[in-house]
Amino acid sequence: PGVESGAYFELCRQLSERVPEILVDTPGHTLQAVVADPRRLSIKVNREELGEALGFRLKNDRDLYQAGRLLLERGARLVCITLGREGAMAFDERGAWRASFEAPHFVSSVGSGDSFSAGLSLYALRGMELPQALAWASACGAANAQTDLPAQFTLEGVERLVPQIEVQAVV
Repeated sequence: PGVESGAYFELCRQLSERVPEILVDTPGHTLQAVVADPRRLSIKVNREELGEALGFRLKNDRDLYQAGRLLLERGARLVCITLGREGAMAFDERGAWRASFEAPHFVSSVGSGDSFSAGLSLYALRGMELPQALAWASACGAANAQTDLPAQFTLEGVERLVPQIEVQAVV
């Protein structure tokens, strides 16, 4: 808050030239700038925000797939689209994957997107393959949704959820 969207985008652009992995998780006008020119950036976004930034509704998996591929074609390194209780989709130059799970207990979604982003950061930090990182990110988001307050979940809780996340290649 308080940072002009053009300045935020320019900061991301400059950092992407110096740092191997920049994960952008932002809404609104800044997201519109990012999706217009996502070169060298990794993007984490929810379905509604991405549809708004692209100017069309993402109604089904086909629309999501096309949107993810479009951003890769524009130069994004990685695209993750979160879908709330429906899971998430992730795209990189090697392919596309869909994560799904049955949430055993849901309390609040507040902070789940940020928790997903934290889990996704393992992709770069631990050198994980994207399908594995997608499972961890989804488990972090799901663990957060099982708590009353954001970011109050434990590593043990995430580790229990990871095997319950089903990740499949999308063709």
